[in-house]
Amino acid sequence: MSGALDVFTAPRNVVVVGASNDSTSWGFWLARGALLGSDRRPVYLVNSRGGQVQGRLVHGSISDLPQEPDLVVLAVPASSIDEVVSEALARGARGFLGITADVSGTGDPTLRAKAERDLAARIIAGGARLIGPNCLGLFDATAGLSLAWGDFASGRLGLVSQSGQVGLEIGELAKRFGIGFSRFISVGSQADVGIAEALRDLADDPGTRVAALYMEDLGDARELVAAALVLRERGIPVLLLHPGTSVAGARAAASHTAALAGSTKVIDSVARAAGMSRVFTPAALVGAAAVLLAPTAPVVASTRTFPTGVAVVSDSGGQGVIAADLLESVGIAVPLLDPSTQAVLHRFIPLHAGVANPVDLAGSGEADLANYARAVVAVAADPATSTVLLTGYFGKYGVDSQELSAREGEVADALVAVAAGCSVLIHSMAATGPTAARLRRAGLPVFDTIEQATSALAGALCEPPDPPAFLTPRSEPADRSAAPSSEPLGGASNYAQVRALLVGRGVRFPAALTVVPTHPGSDRAAVIAAARAIGGPVVLKATAFEHKTDVGGVILGLTADDVGGAFDRLTDQFGAIELTVEEQFSYPSGAVELLVGGRIDRNAGPLLVVASGGIFAEYLLDSTAALAPVSRVQADRLLDRLRSSRLLKGWRGALPADRAALVDVVIAVSDVLVGNDSEWTELEMNPVLAWSGGAIALDAWGVRASNAQASGRLG
Repeated sequence: MSGALDVFTAPRNVVVVGASNDSTSWGFWLARGALLGSDRRPVYLVNSRGGQVQGRLVHGSISDLPQEPDLVVLAVPASSIDEVVSEALARGARGFLGITADVSGTGDPTLRAKAERDLAARIIAGGARLIGPNCLGLFDATAGLSLAWGDFASGRLGLVSQSGQVGLEIGELAKRFGIGFSRFISVGSQADVGIAEALRDLADDPGTRVAALYMEDLGDARELVAAALVLRERGIPVLLLHPGTSVAGARAAASHTAALAGSTKVIDSVARAAGMSRVFTPAALVGAAAVLLAPTAPVVASTRTFPTGVAVVSDSGGQGVIAADLLESVGIAVPLLDPSTQAVLHRFIPLHAGVANPVDLAGSGEADLANYARAVVAVAADPATSTVLLTGYFGKYGVDSQELSAREGEVADALVAVAAGCSVLIHSMAATGPTAARLRRAGLPVFDTIEQATSALAGALCEPPDPPAFLTPRSEPADRSAAPSSEPLGGASNYAQVRALLVGRGVRFPAALTVVPTHPGSDRAAVIAAARAIGGPVVLKATAFEHKTDVGGVILGLTADDVGGAFDRLTDQFGAIELTVEEQFSYPSGAVELLVGGRIDRNAGPLLVVASGGIFAEYLLDSTAALAPVSRVQADRLLDRLRSSRLLKGWRGALPADRAALVDVVIAVSDVLVGNDSEWTELEMNPVLAWSGGAIALDAWGVRASNAQASGRLG
């Protein structure tokens, strides 16, 4: 690590407090790991009982050490923490690694959190830094530092994990692919050093080629995005595993770390802003890392954004079709191979076999094992291919027949040669056999099942980040023209205020007047007068409700002559209530209903949301989100991510929607969310109609900061 964190990877010495000979204790494993690096730095073992641990002299206290401590590992009971920290700080310690799970010693989560904050404050005030407490430790291959439970293999994967146990699982799974850690950091409770800071520091680690995160608490999402972007700039892809988006998962995450798990839309937005690839299990993370750490990492073809894709080679037509289906189901293209490539393949593959992609060897592999390599070489050279996936029996010949083992090994070496210039993945029916081991030693990822292979490839799809508009000043002003709208009569309601706020930023609404209740007679007269002023059919809305239609608070198709009766119906139902008289807008042909809104998230800050709208918004669940502010390019991309985006481009003869007008609406909400003059923590317009003639919002609501805090709606 660099700067303030270098004590954790370049310590002048290591002090393990709580060292032990008991192989079932933390003190044993930490002392053992520290002593592995004793040829690089002094290692001191401390235990109040003295004696020897693992053949080394034990000091009774930090005060007895022959030199000032530098990195102090805390593996002692909570009752001893204060004394140890005080001694170490007094002697100039620069860093602490907190293993102790509950530094309060009470078992009470609230008291534990306070004790962790107090401990961190003391350490920082003393000029030192803290990883943990409640962490599994750290490992650094370059520094030869192993201060954790268990054995770690050296490699090129850097992992920052909030959960030590999940980190260990990732490490064990990685060993099966021949993958080790360049650095492993278990941040635990993050009382001081957090995930974002630890991730940012990986950018300076010479041994890290791929970075991975396991996190339950999103923390400061924008700090995380900034850190991940630094790694991306240095050519280090970042994989993100963030569970807890289900109700049950959120409960488990909270009970495990007292962390509130973010919603999947927030996490997706953070990953997209930073160009991180999101995975959903430890196995998927390791598989994606194996693909990215291969001799040639893939330029994976998304069906939406990339011109090239995956060529599938199989020795069974069925396995090839299954692979193609799975790839396309996760958004990876399986493109048609060039006729010249197909002609090359048919030189050794029977003419009846399909070679357009997927490629079916149709028995030619059994006839000559070299045909496996010939097929991979041919498809790798095709201009439409960025990655080759070989699926099926290869790898099992040597298992079934000793006579074929050497020949299969030679073909494996040929595949390795291809992988020097093209990404190659292998699914083998004998993924634990000697040929598979030979391929893995050369860095090629070999998978037990085709599901694992395709999932790994999808996980390796690290698309370029969205332009990080929130990190840089916006350079492109929105082109807006204000739409006509009337001011409310009397005091402004939630609905009227949100309308006025958005109209001021160029959003078009139907003409309207709001009547705040004062006296039944005068209110009734004001409603009738408003209807006459607007003219044409109007809508009468009870604007106090968020979902007005659901409670019967909207009456359509009124004239000035019958709006008084509608007033009577609503006031009989709800009493004295604010009402808005609004022009009834006729839906244009081809109009698409959208929802445009946003909120202030406790982790991500201003979060913009775009979705399919209208009364089916919750049913369709077609939505996407981004960290605000957004540029016009980002706003346009948001719209493209919706399943309903095809409707905006014109469907069954309808004219395309006015995209610029719709982008204006999105930018307006983005500006409100990030504006210093706004007290609104939640805004929504639903529906927003988009058609060839423009965009107009037909309803809106919002939540003020004071109301959000009172009701717990922030975040």
